[in-house]
Amino acid sequence: MKRTLLILSIMAVGACHVFASDLWNQTQTVTANSIGILNDNFTDAANMTSASFIVSDVVASQNWTVNSISIQVLDAGGLIPTGTQASALLNIFQNSGALPSAANNPASGTTSTVTFTQNTGAGLGNFYTMTLSGLNLNLSKGEYWIGLTPSSDFGVYGSIDEVYTSTNAAGANYGDAFQNPGNGFGMGSGWMDAGSTLGSGPIYGGIDIQGTVQSVPEPASFAALGIGLVGLIARRRKS
Repeated sequence: MKRTLLILSIMAVGACHVFASDLWNQTQTVTANSIGILNDNFTDAANMTSASFIVSDVVASQNWTVNSISIQVLDAGGLIPTGTQASALLNIFQNSGALPSAANNPASGTTSTVTFTQNTGAGLGNFYTMTLSGLNLNLSKGEYWIGLTPSSDFGVYGSIDEVYTSTNAAGANYGDAFQNPGNGFGMGSGWMDAGSTLGSGPIYGGIDIQGTVQSVPEPASFAALGIGLVGLIARRRKS
C-alpha cells in the first residue's frame, strides 16, 4: 500500500512539468535546389523600399519558455562566414486570423543579434541557419505570428531570403504572411499571404523554436497527489 501511494505521489508531481527542446519545427532538408522568399530589412537607402518581412504561424499548445529561434535562409548575393553576427528584428504578434493585424508593424520589431551558421554540402554554400539565442521568453498557450528578419546592407550581402516549403509539417493553421512596407515591389504595403506573392498556394518558412514547455496538471493528477500525501501521512502516524 505504501509503495502504491508513493508511486501515485511521484506520478502526480511528475505530471506538473514536461520538458522539451523542440517546441516548433518547420525546418526542411535544404538542397541546392531549395529556394526562398525575401526576408530582409535593408539598411542601405537605395533599397529600403524593398525591405520585406516574413512571419510564420506558430501554435503553442501549452505555455512555452523560448530559448532560441532559428530561421533557414539563403544569401542570394554572396557568402556569409560562419559565426557572423548581425542585427535582426524579432516580431511576435498574437494571431487572430489568416493574416496579422494591420496594426502589427514588423519594422518596429525588437532589435536582436543573430548568428549565421553555414550549411555544409555540395551546392549549399549560400544556405545558412540564422539563430537568435539566449532568450528567456515566456509565451502563453495560444497562436502567434513569429518572424525573425535580418537587417543587412544589400551592397555587402545582397538579399537574404527565407527558405520555404509547401509542406505544413509543424501543423500551422495558416501559411506564412509577407509584408513589404515600402511597396517597392508594387504589391501593396499591407500584410498578404506569402504564397500569393509567388502565385502559389500557402508556403511555410523554415523556422525552429527551442525551449521548454510547462503543462498544467490534470485534475486527476491533483487527486492522485492528494491521495498519496494523505496516505503517507496516515501511514507515518500509524507507525
